[in-house]
Amino acid sequence: MFTGIIETIGKICAVREEGGAREFSIRSNFKNIKAGESIAVEGVCLTVLKKNAGTFTVSAGEETLKKTTLASIKNGAEVNLERAMKLSDRLGGHIVQGHADGKGQILSIAPQAGSKLYHFSYPGHLEPFIIQKGSIAVCGVSLTVAGVTENSFSVSILTFTEKQTSFKNIKVGDAVNLEADLVAKIIAQQTRIYRDVLKDPSGLYQKVELNWQEIIKKGNE
Repeated sequence: MFTGIIETIGKICAVREEGGAREFSIRSNFKNIKAGESIAVEGVCLTVLKKNAGTFTVSAGEETLKKTTLASIKNGAEVNLERAMKLSDRLGGHIVQGHADGKGQILSIAPQAGSKLYHFSYPGHLEPFIIQKGSIAVCGVSLTVAGVTENSFSVSILTFTEKQTSFKNIKVGDAVNLEADLVAKIIAQQTRIYRDVLKDPSGLYQKVELNWQEIIKKGNE
């Protein structure tokens, strides 16, 4: 699990193609990295394969490459990095799994006082999970949805955040990794299950009410 608060910027110093996978060597200022630990690279959870002085190596498989920008990232690119959170850490952003749901595209960037308003497109299957004032991870950065339409959403990115992340290098037309809020996805999935089983919206509320009544009853025993 991650928080969407980027720790540092890394630099791709080597890319190696291997079958349908891509292996990346990344230079960073991380200390005490161990093989086997998880690091989010541009919002994608990857496993550290090995560590050398000042660099570590990760690999992205075919399925990951299909859904993320890692398929096209090049040697020399700067990437957002975040190590997996500890249970004792503050959750400064929101719960981020590092499992990208798909790619979006930057449609426009408009300057504001102390920030910029970014507009992104998103794949249609993410529409139920993108909620105004809700959370979304873009390239691993925890952001709040400022506005949403049928096929795009906007976020306000502070100048500080832009300078501390790979947003300082991106431009209109670039692709980005998107991960919808985990809580929104769980709620939507459970609602679909109840709907499919009950075939009647009113039954959903009755079942939830009965469940709560049973919980209260057991708590009073």
